Amino acid sequence: ISTTSLSLALVMVISLSMGVILFQISDTYQKDNWYPRESALFKASETHAEAHLAAAQNRAEMAELEAKAARLDAAEQKAARQKAEAEAEKYRAYAERPLSPAQAVIEPLPETPRPVEAKTKFFLTICTMVKNDVPYIVEWIEFLRLQGVDRFIIYNDGSADRLPLLNQFYAQRDPDAHVYVVNGPNVTLWERLNNVIKDCFRDYGNSTEWMMIADSDEFIHAPYYGTIRNLIHHLPELEKKAQHPVSCFTAPCSTFSSSGRQHRFQYRLEQAADGAVSYVNDCGLQLMLNNVLRGPDPRRVPSEQALKDELTARIDTCKDQGDSTGCGQTPGKSIFRPDRVLIPDVHAPRQMKEGFNPGLHNFLTPGQGALDGAYILHCNHFYKRSYEDAYLKAAQWGRWQHLETFNKTDGPYWSAVRDDWAQRTWHHQLSLRMRRLATLGAGCPDGLAL
Repeated sequence: ISTTSLSLALVMVISLSMGVILFQISDTYQKDNWYPRESALFKASETHAEAHLAAAQNRAEMAELEAKAARLDAAEQKAARQKAEAEAEKYRAYAERPLSPAQAVIEPLPETPRPVEAKTKFFLTICTMVKNDVPYIVEWIEFLRLQGVDRFIIYNDGSADRLPLLNQFYAQRDPDAHVYVVNGPNVTLWERLNNVIKDCFRDYGNSTEWMMIADSDEFIHAPYYGTIRNLIHHLPELEKKAQHPVSCFTAPCSTFSSSGRQHRFQYRLEQAADGAVSYVNDCGLQLMLNNVLRGPDPRRVPSEQALKDELTARIDTCKDQGDSTGCGQTPGKSIFRPDRVLIPDVHAPRQMKEGFNPGLHNFLTPGQGALDGAYILHCNHFYKRSYEDAYLKAAQWGRWQHLETFNKTDGPYWSAVRDDWAQRTWHHQLSLRMRRLATLGAGCPDGLAL
């Protein structure tokens, strides 16, 4: 055997030995290191997979819960809709009954011309917009006449109760009342309201010393001074006390309930063949006499805050204080000097002329000007005049939840406080005026309930 062959054989043996050794080393390394590492990775992967599975299960559960909630919401909405429909059906027969003359739809009368401006200024002009409010309008006018209002601009918002006859009625019975029914603008509700404010201010502001914009269910009066006219008579001493000129008086409103009254008043306007207009009463009571219960008003009587808190916590509907149909008192109205106002608004002037800023220093508010705890100016808001009124409003607006709200709050909340101050103060004079103006209807054999 040659030396070369022996060398090759030796190299092969050495290589084979080295390969065996390396294989053993590798096998040992893998046994000691690779498999444990692989096992840890597998366990981690298994844990990760379990987490994914749990997440998927959670997502499935959440989806199922959401679907269930959606089904519940749909069921609740369906139930609410069915309840509203049942409520509507419940009163449908009531709504379709023959209406009383005060509610009957009568053909619209011709357009009413605008009043001719007087050469002398009026003391206090009030502007309002009404719809089908004839059963209440004369009491409102006569109460405010007692307060000192000497001109009434009434915008007709499509009434069907012969409201324009009010012009002839007062022209025949009491021309000094200066009552004028004019046609309101034919636009949307809020546009109508805004246009009425601008129209009234523009057309009648220059011919009156003071102006008021209020609704026909808001009875504004001056508790401390007796009347608004007497309040203005004392303006110099009030300005001296306030140490600034007074351009506006604010009148917070307290909302009164129906006091249990079910039906609307039965006053109506009728015109005879000779043109004479009468205001016929079929035993209708007066708001000032009948509706003497109101909701708690801590702004006026701070001690009523505890009662308000108690009722609000107990009555679910009252928790929505921003809803005027719930349990929140309305901001109120104001009387202002139009010659100092640049832009009027619903509750108070939005902007005064230069030198008469709209800040509190130019407003004599109850907090600044109250004497002996009495309001300088206040408003009795007869928003909830009767159950029938609430029903007719709900039907007109198509919002039956308002009737449900009325049912829940009129008794327990809005009837919580008896407030007959205005009744005791004014009912005698107001009754005399209503007796003089109203004609007894055939349906009231016991005489006028005044």
